[in-house]
Amino acid sequence: MFYAHHAPHHHIQARRFVHALLPFVILATALLFFGWATHTAQAAPTAELTVNSTADLIADDGQCTLREAITAANTDTASGAMVGECDAGSGDDIINLPAGEYKLLLFGDEDNNVTGDFDISSNMHIRSQNGDKVVLHGNFVDRLFEISANTVVTIEAVTIQYGQATTGGGIRNLGNLTLRDSAVLSNTATSGVGGGLVTGGGAGPIATIINSTFVNNMAGGVGDAIYAGNSSGTLHLLQSTVSGNGDRAVSLNAATVTIENSILANSTGAGRDCQISNGASVSISNTVVESANCQAGYVANVQTGDPALGALDNNGGPTPTVALLSNSPAIDAGNSATCEATDQRGELRSNDHNCDIGAFELQFEDSPTVIVDALVLNEPQSFGPTLITLTLKGGTDPGTITITRKLQHPIHHPSDPVGNGEMKLSWFISADVEAGLNIEATFCYTNANLATLKGRERDLKIWWKEAGDGFIPASPQDPVDRAANCITATEVQHFSQWTLAAQRPSLVEMSGISAETNQVPLLLAAFTTLLVTTGVARRRQQ
Repeated sequence: MFYAHHAPHHHIQARRFVHALLPFVILATALLFFGWATHTAQAAPTAELTVNSTADLIADDGQCTLREAITAANTDTASGAMVGECDAGSGDDIINLPAGEYKLLLFGDEDNNVTGDFDISSNMHIRSQNGDKVVLHGNFVDRLFEISANTVVTIEAVTIQYGQATTGGGIRNLGNLTLRDSAVLSNTATSGVGGGLVTGGGAGPIATIINSTFVNNMAGGVGDAIYAGNSSGTLHLLQSTVSGNGDRAVSLNAATVTIENSILANSTGAGRDCQISNGASVSISNTVVESANCQAGYVANVQTGDPALGALDNNGGPTPTVALLSNSPAIDAGNSATCEATDQRGELRSNDHNCDIGAFELQFEDSPTVIVDALVLNEPQSFGPTLITLTLKGGTDPGTITITRKLQHPIHHPSDPVGNGEMKLSWFISADVEAGLNIEATFCYTNANLATLKGRERDLKIWWKEAGDGFIPASPQDPVDRAANCITATEVQHFSQWTLAAQRPSLVEMSGISAETNQVPLLLAAFTTLLVTTGVARRRQQ
């Protein structure tokens, strides 16, 4: 006798569902396995190593020195077993350096980072921790860094000084180096090339130098500051200052080179700031080359002559810089489209109309005065942190112009004797010739100037004062650029009296600025100057 078992209908449905789902389960399992296998095959994540000792030694003693950190990054191996030793590197490592002087003390000549220079054979980023002042001191033992071929390295916000080697006194680069926000000072190539830096050899080495300063580097050969010498190599020198190094400070031999927004000046000996040889492909733009060498590489906006630099000094930030003096032609002469957002110190380059050339961006706090030797017909000339632009439209040549900007607040505007809390910007303008002019003048202020103001309305006027006439508002044709916080006065004929082409215009309120001019003698000066006051105030009661 046969017994037939009739399964319930819902059980049959469940089995059918499982059978239908099985192929998808197998596929999902395969994909998960493939993803796991792929993940395990990827490069290990970046390790971040923090040095805790300025000593130059290798020992399992609970300290992580710079030499040990570089070896840990090179080999992906911890420097020791004790707590405090450097962790093992992994991938493209970051090495953080706290404040201090790191001096080479281990004499020797090998390439495994045991003695002498710091030998880098793995990708890494060495940087000052939190903007601390970090000095890497070669102690005349060896150069500071040697970077192997096919190695990508960034060195950031450190001072490299007193290195010494036959060639490449500060750094020898065979790989891909980016040097940023750093100072390379007083290094020596005793008989070879590249006192501060040599980049060459290897398979197409690349050196990119950004916002950095090279001073007092020397070489027995050429390239006292920088030598680029490989037909397949590349050098980018950007927003940097190379000043006061030996003769032929930047030597470009067969390499492909871009120099932009930089200063090459004050070389000693024969005073050649730049040298091109052996068919180097060179492009130089928005740069000051004091000695007028390397003309074959000039592309656009290259100035020659004295860049008016200060001495090397601690001007803020983690590394020494060379400041621009108030009459430097490098002020506002850079290409803002390619400028870095900040200078070597970390100061913003966007605080005025255009970025400066070199590693140092002049700020209002550095100098409220800017001097320009001459205006060029119909070419706007901006005056750095004074936030003034003058354009000579015709008339008499004013010669050398000096502008000083001052900030005072709060004050009361003459049209608002009660005072509603306004800010005052004052510009003192003097020139060799102050009459018979035809100048367009644009005055600006920054959003930071407005930050302390109160009141819902910010109205601007431009005023001038003549004896006995009170304060007279400016011509209605003078346009305001509200987005840029600027106002432009046209057809300025006299600096000392602020005479506009249209006398006694009708009362016009202009949103954005208030300016007042007056004959104000400067102390210890034989000439009168223009005082322009921009104020931002609440609308006065009519």
